[in-house]
Amino acid sequence: MTVPQYRLFLGFCVDEKFQESLDKIPDELKMIFIGDDENYLQKVMIKENTYLGKFPEDKSNLQNLRNIEQNIYSILSRLVPDYPCKNFPLRIFPAKLPVVSDEFLSENLTLSKSK
Repeated sequence: MTVPQYRLFLGFCVDEKFQESLDKIPDELKMIFIGDDENYLQKVMIKENTYLGKFPEDKSNLQNLRNIEQNIYSILSRLVPDYPCKNFPLRIFPAKLPVVSDEFLSENLTLSKSK
């Protein structure tokens, strides 16, 4: 039995309006910004909420977190330019590190909320 590893995650909570706009974007474009490693925005599910963001380094200082915050907002505004992402604060919380799988792109790029 393996114990899941957790790290802090800094992310944007995806609401219905953002999700609707994201669903209209071709998968090829989403693949440029959303992926399964630290170079991309990563998807984390907490309860019924979907978050897009990044796992900061374990020893991140405040300036590093601010840089990551600006990077996340920049990527989000490129994905959905008409959505006022910066009006919604990012959240930081412990999250399970993602398990990399071959099916990640086909299953997770739609970012649909599970019901």
